[in-house]
Order: sequence, then structure tokens, then C-alpha cells
Amino acid sequence: MIEPKGLLDVALAGVKTGKIYDIELPNGLRIRTDGSDTEHQRVRETIDDLTKAGAFQAIPTSAPAPTKAGLLSERVQVFLEQMKLRERSETDLLDSTFTLKVFLGIVGDKDLTEVSPDDMDQFMVALSHWPANASKKPQYKGLTPTQVVAKAKASSDKKLAPRTKEKHLDRLRVFFKNCMDRRLLSYNPCDGSRVTGKAQDEEQTKRPFDEKDLKVLFDPSHVTPTMPHKHWIPILGLYTGARLNELAQLQVEDLEQIDGIWGIHIRRQVKNRSSKRFVPLRQEVLDLGFIDYVESVKQARFEHVFPGLPACTRSTPMRWVKESSL
Repeated sequence: MIEPKGLLDVALAGVKTGKIYDIELPNGLRIRTDGSDTEHQRVRETIDDLTKAGAFQAIPTSAPAPTKAGLLSERVQVFLEQMKLRERSETDLLDSTFTLKVFLGIVGDKDLTEVSPDDMDQFMVALSHWPANASKKPQYKGLTPTQVVAKAKASSDKKLAPRTKEKHLDRLRVFFKNCMDRRLLSYNPCDGSRVTGKAQDEEQTKRPFDEKDLKVLFDPSHVTPTMPHKHWIPILGLYTGARLNELAQLQVEDLEQIDGIWGIHIRRQVKNRSSKRFVPLRQEVLDLGFIDYVESVKQARFEHVFPGLPACTRSTPMRWVKESSL
């Protein structure tokens, strides 16, 4: 497109030569002269007027419509289905489902690309009011996430621990990172969100067992024939480092001797695939008679090493040690 100076040059050339010419203006209007001085003067005046009116400024193009990635609820469903296909543990799947359901309930359903750091701030505020173990308390049963928060604000119920809130945030990070990997988002909305500060992170939040606690924990006097788990699980936890629910779900066939070394297979409901492992047993455990104990359970035709444990304790974190011993 010819600029104003160019148009004047063409007009002047026409004046000198008396030639006829066409000029197309930015709005599509064409000016045709007959070569006379009068016509050229009219073109000069027209160009001047149009220049003052801004007719030759760049015409802005409309911004492209933002790319849509699908509703947040749709992407959550796809993500959870992917977790199932990857055979993530039942606990991991349930935890992620709960976190994403609460997030969706707090910020509302919207296109994935519209989720912003402001939504994260809104979610973090909700977590600061969220009552501990809300799903187990009858007063919160059947309520939406926003209703739970509103009700909790007016109550004195114990709130979530900082580490629990951090776990919720970690699950959201994983979800949005998955969306980035699929090129549905250009950034992670969780970036910059934190539950605690550096000083709080460095502060010791868990009180270690003292000598008195340990004596109570390993005191054999509280062990009865119907509750051998109270004796063996603390010992196994001490010498293997396994999680309580990993030990609670042990079956008789999980005890095996490989190349002369006794050990236990951790392979049932585990946190993730890498948690499956064979753990050799220390000599102290063998000296205490654990192999003989498992053999007696096997002869009694029980499937589980600790048949007296309720089924629910085999897949969820247990509190029976603290409740019954400390």
C-alpha cells in the first residue's frame, strides 16, 4: 500500500507529465484523475485531509481467538482415567480424585486455559479453613466443597495440618504438569504457590519417640493371642522400614527364603510400582521367632500373616499402635 508521501509523489509526477493515474486508498477507494491541474490539486487536498484524519494508520487486525483446551472437569476425568491405565495404587487414585474434586468445587468449572494463579489463591484459602477428616464427620456429609468451607469457618473444628495441605498442592502440580506435557497449557498455575515458608519448613514439626514411649511401644505385656500384630508389626517396622499398612497386608506366601536369606515381599497395595520390593529380615527378627510365628499361621490355614486385623487396616494408614499402646 502506498504511504502518503508516495501518493504525493505520484500526484506530482502526474502534474508534470499530465498523465492519467489511479490511486487506491487504504479503505479500498480508488481515485482516478484526468491529468488536469485541477484534478491534481483535488488529489493533494484529499490526501492531506485523509492523512489528518488518520486514514493511513495501520489497520489493527483482530486478535486470534484463544485456544480452548476443554472444560476443567473433562481434563480431570481424562487424567484420572490415565492414572487407572498406569495402574497407580488405589490410595493414590483416591487421594488425587478427592483433591481435584475439591479444587473443581472451589474454583468452578471453566475452560482449562482459564485457570489462573488467582484460582490457586482461592483454593489455598479454602484449604486454610478445611476441617481435618471432613469426609468422616456427619456434619459435613453431602455438602459441596464451598459449603464445607463456609460451615467450617463458623466452627472450632481442627483444620488441616500444613503437610496435608502441601500434599493437596502437590497433587494439583502433577495434574497441571500433565496438562502441560499434553500441550494444553503453557504454564503451571501452581507455580509460586506454597503452604509454608522457609522457616516453617526448617522447623521440626514431629516429636520423636522418647525412651518412655519406646518402652511402652515394645512392651510385650499388651500382646494377646488374638492380637499378635501389636507385637510383630512394631518390630518389623523397626527393622525393615516398611509402612504400617504394607506390613498389615502381608500374606503367608509373602515370606520367602531366597539363596538362604529370609525376607518378605512387599507387593500388595503399595504407594506406587517402585514400592514393590523384597526386604531381607534382620537376624534379630529371626531370633525373636518370626519365622516360627508365620509357620503357625500357615498351619492354621490363614491367608494373612496377621489374621486378627480388620480388613480396612490393610489398605489405609493405621492408628491402632498409638491408640492401644501410647
